[in-house]
Amino acid sequence: MRGPGFHGRLQEMSSDKKQRPDSQLTDLSSVLQSLLANGKSPLSDQFLKFKLVKSWKKIVGQTAAETSLPVSLKFSRLIVWVNSSARLQELRFMEEELKRRINRFFGSERVTEIRFTLERRRATSADEVTGNFR
Repeated sequence: MRGPGFHGRLQEMSSDKKQRPDSQLTDLSSVLQSLLANGKSPLSDQFLKFKLVKSWKKIVGQTAAETSLPVSLKFSRLIVWVNSSARLQELRFMEEELKRRINRFFGSERVTEIRFTLERRRATSADEVTGNFR
């Protein structure tokens, strides 16, 4: 007499799975977010910048958000575009407070330095970022 064959073994395996207790599954978006947020992935800086741009108004307040935007986040250095030199000076005086707010948002010390610039060539508005990912 022949054994159960391939289809018989496959059916046994699927019935074994049904008998196992349900395991805790995590959705893919949660896994990706935790991988990117841990700072060890080459894409993590870009992911954190995306989160920062998306929440910029909540982090820095309405007035500062209307005149500034994060441009780059690399190796704990945040570059922020500012629309005027007067506003740039004002934000420089607030640099330590901004770092505290940003790091509180991330839940760890991700930003150790902030540089402000008047050059906007790489700045993206929060509307452009969130519009692309809806």
